[in-house]
Amino acid sequence: MPGGWGSDEDELDQRSLLEAGNGHEQMRMVRSWVRRGVHGRPVNLNVDRIRLLNGIAMKGILARPWELRTCSDLEIFGSRHVLPPHEHVRELLEDACSFVESQAHADPIFLAAYVLWRICWIHPFEDGNGRTARAASYFVLSNALRLELPGNLPIPARIKQAPRAYTRALESADAAWAEGRLDVSIMRGLLEHYLRAQLNNDPPGLPPGS
Repeated sequence: MPGGWGSDEDELDQRSLLEAGNGHEQMRMVRSWVRRGVHGRPVNLNVDRIRLLNGIAMKGILARPWELRTCSDLEIFGSRHVLPPHEHVRELLEDACSFVESQAHADPIFLAAYVLWRICWIHPFEDGNGRTARAASYFVLSNALRLELPGNLPIPARIKQAPRAYTRALESADAAWAEGRLDVSIMRGLLEHYLRAQLNNDPPGLPPGS
């Protein structure tokens, strides 16, 4: 950086602080939507709300957070997943939201697992897709349960404690989808474990099989 006073470590620390603050703001937004649904008319997941979650997560980090990606050659570090063309992103998000709405009586944990995997699979933004997907999934779970979930450490924070288990769950769903099947059972099991841990106020820890 000009002047010689900055460093890569300084930039990383600044980003970490921004991400932490944005994460708290993102969770406040999710909880406000859930409260509206519990005490009034249900709030459904839609593309604008997914974009807003990304806008909050990436505020101060991206020049134009919330905007859907406009390129198809982004690479996901450590993943072989080939992203769908950017021209299809909005339609894919709309289809995912419609699927959730059409499954109103389905298992809430299944719906949360589906949203978490599907947003990551679509990869609709330049950055912050994981944080956006985890927040949207938590919203769908809470909304389907019609409950502002208690617990000191919510599921999105617990997921970050075991990234390998999370990655394996995503890859399992990706592999099934490549074969023409929707199977988020591994992700569902992971979320069920974390939901139980949150409700019990268990300390952070690795899920079974990690």
